[in-house]
Amino acid sequence: MTTKQDKWAEVVREMGLDLSKPLNYVSAVDVKRIAHEEPRLMASMDSRERLPLIFAERGLFVLPVSNGRYAIVRGKGYHELEDVGEPRKFEARLPFELSALTYGTGETGRILHAFHSGILTDFTAVPQMFQVVGGKSRTTSFDFQVDGSGSIHVEGAGMEVDMGFEGRDSLLLIEGKAHRRENFLIRQLYYPYRSFRDFQPKAVRTFFFVADAGTFSLWEYRWDDPFDYESIRLSKAASYRLATDTPPIQSFESIEPDPRLDIVPQADDFEKVADLPLLVAGGVSTPAQWMNRYGVAYRQANYYKEAAEAMGLVSADEGPLALTAEGRRYVEMKPKERGDYLASRILRIPIMNRVFRLVQGSEERGVCRDEVARLIEKTSHLRGSTPSRRASTVLSFFRWMSRTTGAVVVRDGCIYSRRSQARWVELRAGGDD
Repeated sequence: MTTKQDKWAEVVREMGLDLSKPLNYVSAVDVKRIAHEEPRLMASMDSRERLPLIFAERGLFVLPVSNGRYAIVRGKGYHELEDVGEPRKFEARLPFELSALTYGTGETGRILHAFHSGILTDFTAVPQMFQVVGGKSRTTSFDFQVDGSGSIHVEGAGMEVDMGFEGRDSLLLIEGKAHRRENFLIRQLYYPYRSFRDFQPKAVRTFFFVADAGTFSLWEYRWDDPFDYESIRLSKAASYRLATDTPPIQSFESIEPDPRLDIVPQADDFEKVADLPLLVAGGVSTPAQWMNRYGVAYRQANYYKEAAEAMGLVSADEGPLALTAEGRRYVEMKPKERGDYLASRILRIPIMNRVFRLVQGSEERGVCRDEVARLIEKTSHLRGSTPSRRASTVLSFFRWMSRTTGAVVVRDGCIYSRRSQARWVELRAGGDD
């Protein structure tokens, strides 16, 4: 299978681009002629993990600079999302449940949910705001620099604002994601910031938003120098969980492990596992489609497929991915129900069940990564550095469970019982996740 990485290498070779230079330009016409792909898809790299190796190993990234022209730039193209800590409970002001907001997997409904529940007002301190913009458009004309690259001119390049709200004194622009990630392409905030800053008088505030497993996390960013792409700085960050019922700890404690699921998971981001059945229901049924969605290698994609199969949600049988009966049931559930359901499926895996029982009996000491690694080594055939790597995956599953159900707390590389940490949660809602 020819990958985006191979095709960009071919473009670089055919165009004779000198990647030791801080700045190169390539046209959409040439990209399509050489790669036989839509240029906008070739240039879609919204997280560092999606960068082709030919760019990543040289510290390069791609920016659209006009309708039909791209710059290959050396510098800090991406920003690592700061830790927002343990989500705090938030009492929604909704007089009734907005059921339509649970439909689909996109970010629009999640942002609207945060808006209508009052989370956006709480985070931004803007008491009254109105939705005014959203969707794809083109930039104004402006210049900027990246890592001393010299002036880069942008005019009419494609950009997108997932949702924008206007208050009395400011314009709030939001880039939203419907699943957890580690970093983002700075352009997603910078291009709207520069464009709206240039033609309207109000202060422009930019936000990155993630709705992940029942929580709403927000980061607000500013630029020390509006003409310096890399001068992005965090202003504030927080995570919210809408007030829900008491975590179903007793129900989880009654779950017995299924010996047929005696695996040690390798899928590092459980949110992708949770998302997979929803994507399959939406028509994403081949490994290639799924890999392109997340920008992961085939081996990684297989880890997530195996985890979803272990959950009993999908089946492959040497062909396209298909939903099982349990998978169809899962897709039809409300988001909160999905979280509790998947947590119960996780705890059917013997290693996860053992760790959970250790956590429940550990009082305030918690169960840390090293102890999980020793348990994996003791109960499996895995040796060497592998148990430690798999222990990190186990922690990621419990981190997801913490955000989704509140049944445990994960901080500083350790898993704690929610019961033993109740006072800690009350005193420090912003603990490290």
